[in-house]
Amino acid sequence: MEFSEYDLAQTNRVSVNIKEIFEKWDKFNLLFWTVVDWSGTVLKVDNAEYHSHDDKTKIFYSLQESHKKWLNYLRFKYSNLDKIYTGKTTLTEIEGEYLTDAQINDLIDSYNLGKDADTGQPSDS
Repeated sequence: MEFSEYDLAQTNRVSVNIKEIFEKWDKFNLLFWTVVDWSGTVLKVDNAEYHSHDDKTKIFYSLQESHKKWLNYLRFKYSNLDKIYTGKTTLTEIEGEYLTDAQINDLIDSYNLGKDADTGQPSDS
C-alpha cells in the first residue's frame, strides 16, 4: 500500500559496552535523551529489553551513578600515580580500593531490580 507521505523507516541500532558509555558519556547522554521517547525505541542491557520510559530512565540513572563512581575512581587513580612511580604503592593496591566491573554491574542490576545495593534486599521505595 502506498501513501503520499510514506517514508520507509530504517532501524538504527547502537551497540556499546559500559566502558565505552563511560568514556563517551556526553555523547551517550545526548543520544539517550534524544531517542528515549521515540516510538519503538528499546534499551537492551545484558539481553534484557526495556520498552517503557520509566524502565529506560531507571537504567539510565543507574548508569549515570556508576559513571560518577567510575570518574571518582579515575581521579583517585591518577592522583596517586606519583606514589606508584616512587614505589610507595602499586596500581593493584589502588585499584583494590575502588569498584570492580562486577561491582558496577551489581549496582546497575540492584538499582534496576529495586533492591538495595548494599544489602541486596528489596528497597522500601
